[in-house]
Amino acid sequence: MANRLVAERRRFIKPLRLEAGDVMLPDFQLTDTRQPTAIEIYGMQGNEQYLARKKEKQLLYARAATPCVEWIPPADLASVRLPKPLT
Repeated sequence: MANRLVAERRRFIKPLRLEAGDVMLPDFQLTDTRQPTAIEIYGMQGNEQYLARKKEKQLLYARAATPCVEWIPPADLASVRLPKPLT
């Protein structure tokens, strides 16, 4: 995902730790959209605890009305639709 974001010249951050007030740590966050857009990569589909946390994150994003793009490998990365950047 990082390579794709760089290749597409997107502005983004890769949060490394929770900051004050954060309840989630997305894999990436697009900063060139109207509202910051979380990018979540869900790679451990066979793990029940992981799947429970995935559902929790999805609910938290929905409640906060935070845009979120999800990628579930091994799905082709090209199939992930990113929101258009502001120009």
